[in-house]
Amino acid sequence: MQKNKLEPPPKDVEVTLETKHLFGFTARKPIRGKTDLVVDDSVVVPHNKYLLLKYDCHINVECTIGQTGSPKYTCKYVTKMGEVVCAKIHKTKFNENGEEVIDFDEGERHLIARIMTGCEGWMKSGNIWVIKQSHIVECLQVHLEGDNTKVFEPGYEAEAADKDDKSQLLSFFALCKKDKYAQKYTYRDIPQHYRYTNGAWVKRKITPSKF
Repeated sequence: MQKNKLEPPPKDVEVTLETKHLFGFTARKPIRGKTDLVVDDSVVVPHNKYLLLKYDCHINVECTIGQTGSPKYTCKYVTKMGEVVCAKIHKTKFNENGEEVIDFDEGERHLIARIMTGCEGWMKSGNIWVIKQSHIVECLQVHLEGDNTKVFEPGYEAEAADKDDKSQLLSFFALCKKDKYAQKYTYRDIPQHYRYTNGAWVKRKITPSKF
């Protein structure tokens, strides 16, 4: 259950049963029988008197529901580290027209500034999904004959050129030649029944429900 803080109604607005849910609760508390203190939802903070007196510090009390909610919530705040700023000094560059050019690699800055906590590192090492996906997204390669991509290290261009051409599209054609079951599926539908691994399509043991 989540309790949202609502603003009190303006002075010139009359609160009715139909509009009561739009405003927060406002009350007046007398101090020593003389001064009235206006109290509303904006000054309400969830707290625990026992924890405040024991640890002598500011503590907000929140409730997590579920078997995995509590440990995940506590570990997240313990290992989230502090605030980090990534900065870099760039030299001023000018193009042929004399205009100032800012050489900023946004992808590189994102990788450098990103912080992986201990919890996230443990989940990635155990091949545990950090986020939930409603559908599995499979990117299929499409290319003309002889234009498939080859990955190689510098200095090994000749060896890469002599290797057999492998791609998802070429492997799909090879699969349809020897597997009659795969012939009834199009290239777009083949990931639902086969998975691409080590340069070949292998039949799935479990068919994903959402693709």
